[in-house]
Amino acid sequence: MRTLNLALALILALLFFAGCKTEEKATVIPNQDPTPAILYNINTISPNGVVSYMGVYSEMPTSDPDRSKMVELGKNSRAYIYNNSVYTVHWDSKTISKWEVTNDLRLNKVSTLDIASAGLSNKAPIGFTLDTRAFVFDFVNGKVLEFNPQNMTITKTIPVVKAPFPYSHADNPRAMSTLFVLSIFNRDPGNGLRIEPRTTIARFDAMAEAVTYRTDDRQATSHLNVMDSQKRVYFLPSRDEHHALLFGQNADVKNYGKMIRFNFLPNPSFDGNFLMDLKALAGGPISHAYLLNDNELVVATTVEPLPAPINASNYFALAKTRLKKINLATAQVTDVAGVGEHGQPWSNSVDLHVDGTLYYPASEFPDGTYDKINTRLYKITGSSATLQFTSTNSWPILIGRVR
Repeated sequence: MRTLNLALALILALLFFAGCKTEEKATVIPNQDPTPAILYNINTISPNGVVSYMGVYSEMPTSDPDRSKMVELGKNSRAYIYNNSVYTVHWDSKTISKWEVTNDLRLNKVSTLDIASAGLSNKAPIGFTLDTRAFVFDFVNGKVLEFNPQNMTITKTIPVVKAPFPYSHADNPRAMSTLFVLSIFNRDPGNGLRIEPRTTIARFDAMAEAVTYRTDDRQATSHLNVMDSQKRVYFLPSRDEHHALLFGQNADVKNYGKMIRFNFLPNPSFDGNFLMDLKALAGGPISHAYLLNDNELVVATTVEPLPAPINASNYFALAKTRLKKINLATAQVTDVAGVGEHGQPWSNSVDLHVDGTLYYPASEFPDGTYDKINTRLYKITGSSATLQFTSTNSWPILIGRVR
């Protein structure tokens, strides 16, 4: 009997430990958070022309990224960030690609959309709104292509009113819900030194599927804009203004260096009470401007007198700039320390921020031509700049957090 009891106890003990072992195996380890990812997208000068590259990093790079480890996008390409994904448009092949970022920070192309059949003009910008609605804006040809950025399929082509200029170039779509505002820039390729004496914008209503155009005579033409967290869109002076004033036929333009604002809230319209003379405040022609935060703007102002010999063709290679910070509420101007005189900011991009921090590209053309470019990338904090790294033959066109 005792033997039977011992055997029974042994069996029960074995079952108990076996059960414990099974429960241990069934323990679920929660999924780790995705690796933080920052997109760094550049243009480079090569014997074949301007070529784009992009890479993702867990934090902002502190040295010039190795181009051999980046994704080559080719010529005539552009990147966008939306909903933790990266989208690239390639105008030579007329395609849009969607990329996912893996946890080991690789860019994995998951889908490509062929848009050749839509007959869009080159470099038409993309705007994203709802998860399933994105748009390619071609106002020159009077059409907007809608596609689904989730499953990468074309939804429809929307006919719209053509832009008021024959050589219109739309850029920098800014959106609140389903309403978009874009800069419209007119530059006649046969007369590149002529610019419009007023700012024109396009308002595209995705619900009504219609576009309207608005002009403001308080500012000479603007093709770049920035939007703050309060949905206020600032239309920036064009770096082409001073160039056209010196070497072109724009004596009738009186509003060089001005900045105006469009408010989405409470009613979408130009702000008639806001006009800032950046040229007068900064003490020189405006080459470029960037939003530092909701209250401050960083401007690159051209140093005068200009170096000699300077002409229409080498202006952007030789002209120097200084960096200043302007308070949008008080108009107080402060020099940004740590940068010094430098070349014209070559990047047309204004979206060079990570978590609210601006990274400013100070470019130089060491040979006085456009064949070679060096860029010092600075991290702007308050009224000072810290060198992040120096890049050879490249400049950033998009810096932003993917996730």
